[in-house]
Amino acid sequence: MKRIVHLFLVLAFICMANLHLPVFQVVAWAGMLAKYSQNVSLRDAVEMTFNGDNPCDMCTAIKKQQESDTSTLKALPQIAQPVLFLEPPVVWIQSMFSFGAVTELRENASLFLQPPEHTPPRTFV
Repeated sequence: MKRIVHLFLVLAFICMANLHLPVFQVVAWAGMLAKYSQNVSLRDAVEMTFNGDNPCDMCTAIKKQQESDTSTLKALPQIAQPVLFLEPPVVWIQSMFSFGAVTELRENASLFLQPPEHTPPRTFV
């Protein structure tokens, strides 16, 4: 069962990354080479297969799929400037300085950092 799940995940990744299209293209070239070599010499069959003048139906379908994938990527909105999640909130810090909130925080924090006037009583267990 675990192997089936792993196989399914690998196949899903291959299809998601469009890695199946080059595999299909190799299969189409092999089929074209076998088909053309029946009528002409092997040298001419190789030339007819890879010159691009007479593509098979599978080659045209693969090319159409590749073009539709690139047009989908172009339709996505482009971000002019990358969003950084760890940017310091500069505007907030400047507003704290302008309103004097930093000095108030510093004064309040000093109240908590002073030792108590009397030590608390200790209990014996």
